[in-house]
Amino acid sequence: MTRSSDWSRPRCEAPRWGQLLRLRAASAILCAGCLVASAQTAQGGINVWTRSNGAPDGITYTLAIDPQTSTMLYAGAADGVYKSTSGGDTWTVTGLVLTDLSGIFALAIDPQTPTTLYAGIGSTYHGGQVRAQVVVEGSEGVYKTTDGGNTWSTTGLSSPVGALAIDPQTPTTLYAGAARLGSVEGSQGVYKTTDGGDTWITLSLPAGEWSRVIGLAIDPQNPAMLYAGTERCYGCGMGGLCCVPGEAFKSTDGGDTWSRLPVAATVLSIDPQSPTTLYAVADRVFKSTDGGGTWSDFSTGLPRGYYDDEGVLALAIDPIELRRVYAATRSGVFAIE
Repeated sequence: MTRSSDWSRPRCEAPRWGQLLRLRAASAILCAGCLVASAQTAQGGINVWTRSNGAPDGITYTLAIDPQTSTMLYAGAADGVYKSTSGGDTWTVTGLVLTDLSGIFALAIDPQTPTTLYAGIGSTYHGGQVRAQVVVEGSEGVYKTTDGGNTWSTTGLSSPVGALAIDPQTPTTLYAGAARLGSVEGSQGVYKTTDGGDTWITLSLPAGEWSRVIGLAIDPQNPAMLYAGTERCYGCGMGGLCCVPGEAFKSTDGGDTWSRLPVAATVLSIDPQSPTTLYAVADRVFKSTDGGGTWSDFSTGLPRGYYDDEGVLALAIDPIELRRVYAATRSGVFAIE
C-alpha cells in the first residue's frame, strides 16, 4: 500500500460529527469530517475535497462493505444504521434507528448473501430503545436483516455487543464480542452461533474482569483463525467509566483457546487476500504483516487519541480494492489507498 508520508489533518471549521468527505488523489483516498478550504497537494497532484450528503450525523462506530458490491457501504452510528450505494458519496438511514443512549457498535455482512446483515447494539450507560418494526425496550444484542436493511428483527442474543465477525465459508456461524457497556459487570467472553443467530454459546477469553471485547476479526481463508481486541475499563469520577485499549488475542481453533498478541488493540482487521496482514487500533493504527507477531505504526494523517479524543473507532478494508482502508473516527471517516 502506498500512501503520502506527510498527511496532516486539514484545518477547517468544526464539522457535524460523522460527516463523510472524500479526497481522491493519484495514490490516496482520504475521508474526513470537514471541508478543506483550499486544495492540498499529494504525490505531485492536486486533491479536491467534496462534501457528501446525508452522512451519519453523529459518532460513527463501525463500518461494513458489501463484499460483492464495494460501493455499498453500511455505517453504524449512535442513532442507527446508515447505508450508501455510492461508495460513501450519499447516505440514507435504514430501518434500524436508535434512540436514547444506544449505539450500533458492530456490523457484519453475509458474504454469500449480502442482503443479510447483522448489527451489534450496545449502550453507553443504560440501554435505550430501538425503533425498527416496533419500539423495543432493552435494545442491546444482535439484530438481523435479510433485505439489505429495510426491516430488522432480534436474534437469540440480547446482551450488549461490541464486535461481530462472520465465517465467510459458513455464514450461519457468527461471533459476537461481549461488551457490558457502562458497567464492569457481565461476561468478558465471545459469543458464538452456528444457526444464523437463533442460539448462542459463550466462549471463554483470558481477559480480565474489567475488560470487554470490542474487536473481532476472522481469517477469510482459515475461519478457525480468530482475533479479538479488548478494552480495559475502570471506575472514574462520579460513577463514570473510563476505558483504555486492552489486550489482543488470537485463536487458531474457532475460539476454544486463545493466546495473547504483543500489541494493545481494541479493533482488528484482516486483509482478505493476505490474511497475515493485520491492522490494529489502540490510540493509533498499527499494521502487522506476519500474522500479529510484530507491529508498526500506520497512523500518518489520522487523528489520534482514545474515546474522549478523536481517535479511530473502526476499520474496514475494501474487499475489491484491497489497497483501500477506511477508518471511522469521532470527526468523520477517513480512507487510505
